[in-house]
This record gives sequence, structure tokens and C-alpha cells, in this order.
Amino acid sequence: MAVAVIALFGSLEASADDLLSAATKVADCEWAAADKFDDGHSSLSALAQRVIGICTRERFVMRRSAGFSPMDPSLDADELRQAIENVEAARKHRKNSN
Repeated sequence: MAVAVIALFGSLEASADDLLSAATKVADCEWAAADKFDDGHSSLSALAQRVIGICTRERFVMRRSAGFSPMDPSLDADELRQAIENVEAARKHRKNSN
């Protein structure tokens, strides 16, 4: 996940390590929020929207690190797709570990 984010958000303003760190923090936040708030009945999209709200600070830091506006609607769709993937992966991981 983090490598894909670096490829998508990479810029000359931050080092690859900075971008990797920021992307990892977003993914960690999304997994933790999914684990905490997933009731097993919510749709992936609904839970991903909640997770995005919870992880707003981490997403803002990642965007800022990459030199993008924190209010760029073109990135919102990409971040929603990534959040859905993280929520789905966290859900599958919980099912497989039980």
C-alpha cells in the first residue's frame, strides 16, 4: 500500500522516507479504526467513510508531505478507494485470525 501511495503522491518536496512514513501512518490508522469500529454489518463503503473521517489528520499530513492541497477533490476518490481496500483487508484478517 505505502509504495503505491508514494508512486501516486510522490513529489520533490519530501523524501521517499517521509512519504513512506506518512503513508504508513495513514494505513495503520485506517486498520486500527476498522478494527475498532467494524461491527461486521456495515458496508465497506460506509465503514471506509467513517475511517477516513477518523484518520483525517494522518491523511492531511500525507497530502502536505507530498505537496498537495488538503482539499483536493481529485485525491478524495483515490483515498476512498484505498480506505475501502484497507477496511476490506482488515476485515478479512480478523476473520482469518478467529
